[in-house]
Amino acid sequence: MKKTATALAPFLRSQTQGIILASILSEPDVEFSLSELAKKANKSQPTIWREIDRAQKAGLVTTRKVGNSILVRADQSSRIYKPMREIMVAAFGAPAIVAEEFANIHGVDALILFGSWAARFRGIEGRSPNDLDILVLGNPNRAEIHDVGDQIESKLNLPVQITIRSVQEWNQPDPFLSEVKERPLLVLSTNSKTKDLELMLERKSAKR
Repeated sequence: MKKTATALAPFLRSQTQGIILASILSEPDVEFSLSELAKKANKSQPTIWREIDRAQKAGLVTTRKVGNSILVRADQSSRIYKPMREIMVAAFGAPAIVAEEFANIHGVDALILFGSWAARFRGIEGRSPNDLDILVLGNPNRAEIHDVGDQIESKLNLPVQITIRSVQEWNQPDPFLSEVKERPLLVLSTNSKTKDLELMLERKSAKR
């Protein structure tokens, strides 16, 4: 299958554009530095600035200089802020929202997105995702996970499927996990128990 940089939202010019706009518009009260945005998009600061400059000219963001730093935030007064926020969050907001909702959940050793959403994010062409698949490695409270799933669904307006497996199960033969490992993945978080997982999976995904 042919890869594109914007398989999640082909109407956008680039994946970087989508990630940056989703980050800024989804947290309108937060000011982001160029270095923070560069880390989110895994791009250089000059590349990030070019996207910010375009967004500012479109009236989506405002900037201010503090010392040698440029800080960026959403322009909530813009008439296109709300519709653009909905589009960007729906298309690219899953990683940030999932990570935020799981931030205070104990017993999570790794948090991974897989399935069609992860494939589109990785640039694999196909139909627009009709759900979001999340793999949780660890031993969290299942009632808390259910509540988190509901919160993510309401924020993304997308059905969420959460699968829980232990780290031990990940390292043992399992038909479901074997299939997951063969598909594009996006690792959102790991800890000391799974410290080698992110590097292995990110290297594998980069080859696709």
